[in-house]
Amino acid sequence: MVRDGAQRPARGDLLAARHRPRAGGLRSRLRPGDCTDHRRHPRGRAAASARHGRVAHSGRTDGRHAGRALAAHRHWAATFLQCAGDAARPCPPVPDHPPQLRGVQQPGDRGCDRRAPCRVPRRRRLRRDRGPDRRVVAAAQRLRRRARDGHRVTVEVREHQLPLTDDRLIEAIADAAAAARIETYLVGGFVRDRLLGREVKDIDLLAVGDDGTRVLADIARRFDWAPPQRFERFGTGQVRGGGFVVEVVRARAESYDASSRKPDVRPGTLAEDIWRRDFTVNALCQTLDGRIIDVTGRGLDDLRHHVLRTPLDPEQTFSEDPLRMFRAARFAAQLGFTTAPGLTAAMSRMARRSEILSAERVAEELRRLLTSEHPRAGLEVLRDGGLLAVWLPELESMVGVEQGGFHIYDVFDHSAHTVAGVSPDLLTRLAALLHDVGKPPTHAIDEHGKHTFYDHAGVGATMATDLLSRLRFSNEEIAATALLVRHHLRPIQYQPKGWGDAAVRRLVRDIGDQRNRLLELARADTHASSFPDTDAIDELEQRMARLDAGGAVSHLRAPVDGNEIVRLAGGRRPGPWVGRVQRAVEEAVIDGAVPPGDADAARRWLEEHRDLFEG
Repeated sequence: MVRDGAQRPARGDLLAARHRPRAGGLRSRLRPGDCTDHRRHPRGRAAASARHGRVAHSGRTDGRHAGRALAAHRHWAATFLQCAGDAARPCPPVPDHPPQLRGVQQPGDRGCDRRAPCRVPRRRRLRRDRGPDRRVVAAAQRLRRRARDGHRVTVEVREHQLPLTDDRLIEAIADAAAAARIETYLVGGFVRDRLLGREVKDIDLLAVGDDGTRVLADIARRFDWAPPQRFERFGTGQVRGGGFVVEVVRARAESYDASSRKPDVRPGTLAEDIWRRDFTVNALCQTLDGRIIDVTGRGLDDLRHHVLRTPLDPEQTFSEDPLRMFRAARFAAQLGFTTAPGLTAAMSRMARRSEILSAERVAEELRRLLTSEHPRAGLEVLRDGGLLAVWLPELESMVGVEQGGFHIYDVFDHSAHTVAGVSPDLLTRLAALLHDVGKPPTHAIDEHGKHTFYDHAGVGATMATDLLSRLRFSNEEIAATALLVRHHLRPIQYQPKGWGDAAVRRLVRDIGDQRNRLLELARADTHASSFPDTDAIDELEQRMARLDAGGAVSHLRAPVDGNEIVRLAGGRRPGPWVGRVQRAVEEAVIDGAVPPGDADAARRWLEEHRDLFEG
């Protein structure tokens, strides 16, 4: 209310906002020269908005978006963290907006619509756009006062604000180990793969005389990662973050009992820990300042020549931990390394020792082997090392089985080449490994000297199921692999002129969502023979896609449901016969007698085949 004798503010006066309903919250946002009249000059509107860190016109400045010019100014407060601890260094002033944002419109800029009111921006909009956060400024000013009064001020700049690389992470590990006074080394696969030029995200540490937990805790604090985990069963600690996994183990010496692969462990020296490792290329270690230590004297040379060799006598190494024999096959598959002379012979002598292993551990090594870059090399180590006879006798029986015809390898070598010919997908490679597993029990030679393997695909599907179940593969993996093995011959047997659309539709239906894997397997199977022509398979793929457009076959359902079938049967009591009739209708769709989704045609077809209701 205006006091007696006081003059009511004129229209456009700065104080006019006080006398507007609910305008008090906007009073501090106005500046001399601003007006509340919606018809003020466009240049004035632009100037008022520019003071709030906004552009009231189209957002253009000198032909580019003003947001780019503002970007650097919106992060100015970060500089306070760098100067707040130094009382002698003045904090930078709040930056002014660049000249092009001071309300000077450029030719071609669009102003506000003069017919619409140009309101002062809402408070929440100003909070986002007005510039530096008051709380950041206040915190910086408090730090400056404390520094000026003689208090010690520490400003922490966290390392995780920069992109994390393995070099930066190793530097941080070195600082943490030095601060904790723990003798720490880089070991194992990290050193090996780094020397080979491979990308490494798993960093293995060895701590001498300590469990290394303090090093991991320091790393977690430095990079703001989750606290480290401790695995008492394995005597290791682990921390994860930034795409890296850092694991530390205490240097130890081990002794093994003949009935178990679990060792008796005691703290050991660096040398004792290195000599107990599986292969010389994994026994290399590196100091945190970059020096390579080759305790065995063979590691660097073996790495240079791509050779797998045990630090100690191989029989002793494999007897202590028979899983190392499977690791030898896996490293051959992953790295493409060869085995040192006498290594596979020692594996053959110690193969029975691997019976103490769990099926799950063996299956995990087999998974990693099959999905590696050189799976055929790993399979050959398993064969030559006698492990197939112990764990995979179905594969062992494939060795030496001749096939004749257009085949140039025995069944095992043909399967190994087929595995190498498909993509590193576990299911596809399992199917490639086992697609001919049914040939040895079905092998026969007819009166003309021809090798025959009648129904080896069906027999092989059953054998694949048994083998994978024994190794504790999942039900989904077993079912998909058995399906691929059962149907692997059908694309190879395809004849463009001999197969009608019904036969192609039936294959689409039978293979379901494994179509791409089946076709890839068929191509690799063909390439592993002496007649590697896959033109017919390529044509089959196109024909399958055309006939199954929109899922017409792969998502096929009978056009009539069970209730309709019961009605057409004259009210017969529902039972298993309903499903049998539905499958007959689906077959009619596959054969082309009933169009997909046509219920009327399906009813007419059932009226013509009423004998189906009597079964």
